[in-house]
Amino acid sequence: MRLVIFIVVFLFCIVQRANAFRYALLAGQNDGGKGLTRLKYAHKDVERFSELLVEIGGFDKSNVITISGADSSDLEAGFDKIKKLIQRDNNLQNSLFLFYYSGHADEKSLLLGKTTLSLEKIENRLQTVSSAIKIGIFDACQSGVVTAFKGGGRAEPFYFKEQQKVKGKAIIASSSANERAQESEALKGSVFSFHWMNGLRGSADLSYDRKVTLNEAYQYAYRKTVETSALTSGMVQHPVYRFNIKGQGDIILTNLQDKSGGILLDSFSNGKFLILSENYMDVYADFYKAKGKAHFISLPSGTYTLINAKGKDIGTCVFSVEKNRTCNFFESMLIPNTRIESTIKGKIAENKAESEIQALPLSRFRLGFGCGVHAVINQAKNDHSKDLSIEVAGSYHISEKIDFFSDLYCLFFEKRSGIDFGFDYIRKIEDHRLRIGLGTGVEYLFGKGLTGDALEPFFLLKPGFEFKLNERIKAGLGLPYKIIFGPSVSHRAGLELQIMLSGKYSDVKVIK
Repeated sequence: MRLVIFIVVFLFCIVQRANAFRYALLAGQNDGGKGLTRLKYAHKDVERFSELLVEIGGFDKSNVITISGADSSDLEAGFDKIKKLIQRDNNLQNSLFLFYYSGHADEKSLLLGKTTLSLEKIENRLQTVSSAIKIGIFDACQSGVVTAFKGGGRAEPFYFKEQQKVKGKAIIASSSANERAQESEALKGSVFSFHWMNGLRGSADLSYDRKVTLNEAYQYAYRKTVETSALTSGMVQHPVYRFNIKGQGDIILTNLQDKSGGILLDSFSNGKFLILSENYMDVYADFYKAKGKAHFISLPSGTYTLINAKGKDIGTCVFSVEKNRTCNFFESMLIPNTRIESTIKGKIAENKAESEIQALPLSRFRLGFGCGVHAVINQAKNDHSKDLSIEVAGSYHISEKIDFFSDLYCLFFEKRSGIDFGFDYIRKIEDHRLRIGLGTGVEYLFGKGLTGDALEPFFLLKPGFEFKLNERIKAGLGLPYKIIFGPSVSHRAGLELQIMLSGKYSDVKVIK
């Protein structure tokens, strides 16, 4: 028994010591100084990268230094601290130091709020770190300048052949010397960093050996960054690198062989794969898999949606990952997305078959406010024939032709408040919409106290027209008509203006 305990403690110490040989300094700065647009996700990039290095990168948490909102003195202090940590290491020949920066830069310096730090000084700082392997990753505009020092330039990725000790330095930049690095609201991060980190989770594992090397990570991030930037902005962003490595071994960035938290795709599955969060908002993996070998993707515990595309065939699968448990995926788990073929009368033969696909926006809620003027058409006792209203309005997208709506409003002169709800039938005209709403509701008269007489139900007919102001804001004109069942039946007609705000992804569709 004592021998077993000794072996367990010994192996634990070895693992802990192996982690101690890896060090990281991660810095992010959203503010690039006067005249530059403030970034949104540089700090988030640092947070995500730090969590990933500790989770699957073999880095001890105490050896990962993060600086959000860094200025030049913060960065200099960070280098001093990491240098002291590495100097205490008794195994420098196997140690690795990784420096990562997400933020603004120009052709000479990192732009850190009101301060700057020259790329040449960063290069010198990296050079003086005593670890055997030094990796610098710069995700910033024109950061490719740093790869040009000492004659480096753009080239094709190199390959290591054997598993042997290596040492040297690798510099990777998210964009070339004359390009702008890009952020993405859809990805919630900078484009290069997003793909680099997803690659480390397993998407970049081209050899299917559950190890992601420096070469594999760079190749994957390069390809996906070019693809994403070309498709979204039209301004292609090319990552660049300079490797100065001695030895003949792979630099393994993440070793997933001993990781169990994630999903294992069986050897028979193939095609294009996306792994998204359950609500489709976050992308955790994006890769192509061939038949013949299993593929593992490391994931935090949670529920995910997997999408598999093979030509025109698309299948989806919802799965859950428990902490330190592997979910096994088989093709039989996929639910196919059915394409319904319909014949359109009067079209020529080669065009008579078309596909009907129901598409729903990812953001289906809308919220807004409105105001209006109303007139009582007939009422036995009517002190005010006209009235003004303000309202809070909301809607939920059910299908391309049906919305659910609900409004909370107040009438000034009659001292009434009311709530209504119902359904809108939608007819699209390009970017605009005609709608006819049917609903019901109840109004409360403040002057009558909390009695039955104070509540008056009504029936609502609400035709209207809606037009787009921008991708997220829409304005609508409505002509509400109400039949109110109070002490006597009365009728009210009006004219309303509503401004509605939708979520960020109302124009991104989920195919059902």
